[in-house]
Amino acid sequence: MRIFDGVAIGQQISEHFSNFTDPVLMQKKPIQNWPEKFGQMAAEHINKEAENISGKVKVLFAHGGVGRSVLEIMRGCQDLIIDYTDTTANNLQVLEHLLEHKKIQWYQQVEGKLVEHMEFNLKDWESSEQLLKDEGNSISYWQADYTNLRPQLDGYAIIVTDFRIKETAQEIKHLSSKLIEGGLLIMGGIEEVTGKGIITGRSSPVTQRCSLSVLEKYFNEIPCDEALESYAHIYKETRNKHQYAISNFSIWRKKMDHEIDEEETIDEVQNPVSRPETTAQYYLDQSILTSYDQFHFGEGLLGIKNFPQKMAEVCIEACRKFKTNFDIALDAGCGPGRTAMELCKVLPRLRPMTTPRVLWT
Repeated sequence: MRIFDGVAIGQQISEHFSNFTDPVLMQKKPIQNWPEKFGQMAAEHINKEAENISGKVKVLFAHGGVGRSVLEIMRGCQDLIIDYTDTTANNLQVLEHLLEHKKIQWYQQVEGKLVEHMEFNLKDWESSEQLLKDEGNSISYWQADYTNLRPQLDGYAIIVTDFRIKETAQEIKHLSSKLIEGGLLIMGGIEEVTGKGIITGRSSPVTQRCSLSVLEKYFNEIPCDEALESYAHIYKETRNKHQYAISNFSIWRKKMDHEIDEEETIDEVQNPVSRPETTAQYYLDQSILTSYDQFHFGEGLLGIKNFPQKMAEVCIEACRKFKTNFDIALDAGCGPGRTAMELCKVLPRLRPMTTPRVLWT
């Protein structure tokens, strides 16, 4: 049986098919499994929508990743024709393998070349036949470009998508063209995390400005209880490094064609934000500089004390505990230098070292 190998896909499978239960210090505690939760919420609203549709319901899942949300939809729904898509073909193979063999195995990176073997199994009574044939469901797998979907991917009653990028205007515009009039868009999205607290209100005000403009042009938002919450979640990169994000949930119904003014233009959709291509361009990006400034010199984030400052305190405490010589030290990978500034208070000869050709002032 295949064991999925590779750092990136291992991290994704761990996020989708294992629960995060480690204690955390953040004010907003993460749920154990966001892809599972998102799929369960989507399934509930798909079933409500299906009550008003005769026959099988055609569903597109965009940005399906390695498939946990799609699995939860199949567990909770009947009579669906599902087109399950992702930008990476390898991701699609995970769910396909799970349905065929009733389990998946993968390696999760611990540190460096050290990995942990992990496994997820369907429930004893679950099988591909039970989840698909017995429930009247079918599934097809497609690698997709969400600004230029294949012509046959069209005419959906429902589109489900879990965005992990902040600005999604172009993709939302294209996906709207694949929905029938009055069709439903069930959407997860990433919220902007700032030092000013956590946003827990309705999803639409915290959607990026351009994406919200596109949503409001083509859709009407459908109020739902799940949109009143936001959902923190974490996945492990390694034993000591994790990615933390806050997602929201919202539902949108596509407007009738006569309600949409196609002559109305949204400049941001036509002129997407350019991404830095070189190291020099990267460090000229104001948003990048702002994030570094906030991380190194801000008061902290999500209830956690300023991390570079805390690192300096930990280092000083360890040096004193083990009676280390304080005469000279090297701070490798110092970035803008908050840790170095704190260390300089007790270390007379500290040499900060950061990325070559990058000088922080």
